[in-house]
Amino acid sequence: MIERYTSPARQRGAGIIETMIGILIGLLVVVVVYNLLAVAEGYKRTTTGVADAQITGLMAHFIVGQGAANGGSGVTSAFTDLAECTKDESGAAYTADNTLKPISVLVTPGATAVDSDSFVARQSNSPHVTWAVPLRLVGGAGGAAVVTPGGDIQIQSPTGFMTPAKASLPTGTQQFWAVIMAKDGSGKCALINIADASPDASMDTTGEVLLKQGTHKTTIDYKGVPQNDTGTGAWLLNLGRDNNLRLRYEVNPPGKTAAQTDQLMVTDCSDVAGCASATATRSPIAHNVVFMKVQYGIDTTFLADGTLDGTVDCWTPADTTSCPVVNAGAGINMTDWGPDNVIKAGETPAQPTSILNRILAVRIGIVVRSDEPDFNDPGLTSALRPPAFLFNCTANTNAGCPNRVALPAGAPSAPTKADCRAASNAILCDGWRYRTYEVIIPLRNNIFSATLPP
Repeated sequence: MIERYTSPARQRGAGIIETMIGILIGLLVVVVVYNLLAVAEGYKRTTTGVADAQITGLMAHFIVGQGAANGGSGVTSAFTDLAECTKDESGAAYTADNTLKPISVLVTPGATAVDSDSFVARQSNSPHVTWAVPLRLVGGAGGAAVVTPGGDIQIQSPTGFMTPAKASLPTGTQQFWAVIMAKDGSGKCALINIADASPDASMDTTGEVLLKQGTHKTTIDYKGVPQNDTGTGAWLLNLGRDNNLRLRYEVNPPGKTAAQTDQLMVTDCSDVAGCASATATRSPIAHNVVFMKVQYGIDTTFLADGTLDGTVDCWTPADTTSCPVVNAGAGINMTDWGPDNVIKAGETPAQPTSILNRILAVRIGIVVRSDEPDFNDPGLTSALRPPAFLFNCTANTNAGCPNRVALPAGAPSAPTKADCRAASNAILCDGWRYRTYEVIIPLRNNIFSATLPP
């Protein structure tokens, strides 16, 4: 009998050793992949952070530059009239927040050199007439010679308030702003609203219109000037519609909320009380703006005839006192360019109204920050970060670059957006990328007002 031999089936598969080697290789691949992803994410954050900071900086730089450049638009023709506005209707002296003086850009320095400055740009939106006009007899010839508080106002300025078809430009919902000036030596002036304009019966021959006051009204009597009268009487300056007449630009203002930290913000100060209030409505323009400095460019040189030489000789520092304008022969002495002193121009012989024409320009520097920190880059630490300045120059020294602003670097214990400066009062904190932007804005409307006859 023949027996058949059958060999045992050959085993197939991986043993424990092969399995462990495969797992080890897989883990190594995972580690490598994760490291590659981490490096790629780091490069991505760096690129994105730089791009975000650049976009934010360019936008903020453009907006504040445009706001400052518009300062004085539409009001310089009324320069000498507005210069007489020293008090409100109650007789109280104006403060920096509510002054009606023809100051194109009013800078308020921060409390210290490392606190941001703010500035208010003033302009007019009047569609036609940009100069002050005298009040007329209410009701025409033989009418009332006094405008009672809140009463109707008659002026000779139809194109400022009416269309050629004699339709009112101001309405109850789109009121115009105007400055009414007593012009009686008291210095009293006020911001009022005009809600409606209607033609006088003899408008076609006299050009006079009747204005009805709106939300903000006069609170005192104003004398109207009869036609051909050479006596003193009230005047009115049309400012146009109710928006963007006074805009305050600021970064990290006193009293800011946590949500307002490190933002460039704008406040509509057309309603003066709202602008001065700590609860003023601030609208964000750009995030991650951590610092802003604003400096006046002052012409300190007197020519032989006492006029300007038209060049910036000095930039005001944080304390605003290092740009003196002194002409002993004319008794002029202006050394402090802080807001409380600038608004007094014209109130003392040593500070004539023309001193405002010495402000030829402003330069604005802002510092923006990336949206995300990178704590793995040693170059972003206070120990290795190079010194940074606003308004620096090729000399790279304090003496060669007058009134440049140093940006302190520090390493707070918890470097987040909210508490970046809390521990060390630093502007540049560890782990964050920053960019600086600067712009010089000639105040062309100021320069224009200097050429107006006194």
